[in-house]
Amino acid sequence: MPQGHESYWEVSGYLRFFHLYFDHNKLSELTTRIWDRDQQVQMPDLTFEDIAWIDALCRNVVMPLNWTSAADRLTLSSAADMLMTYLLQHYAREKSLPDISGGLAPHVKRQVLEYMHAHLGQGFVLRSWRISLI
Repeated sequence: MPQGHESYWEVSGYLRFFHLYFDHNKLSELTTRIWDRDQQVQMPDLTFEDIAWIDALCRNVVMPLNWTSAADRLTLSSAADMLMTYLLQHYAREKSLPDISGGLAPHVKRQVLEYMHAHLGQGFVLRSWRISLI
């Protein structure tokens, strides 16, 4: 729970729930990758929400994983990115995700331009670049 949060429960029957907590730094990193700039977003508290897409992802992808397996931890990391992107897309109070119009991803385009400006005085060919374009 967030620092300073208190929760009191009275459970009188069957209860099933899944807690999701996000590291603020990870969320900031993801928003920077999505909007290609520092983007502070406000996320609502979604306590006791029943979101079918999240339920399906957690039930069918996350829960069956062996969280001690290196391969499954990679899958878990990808699922967490998918989940946070979904939440940003549907619940961020700032603005919608950018439209994808083709071409290089904004962060790759920025890398290419930075590389070109840094090496204007030198000849270079694409195959010598150390920038991952995929």
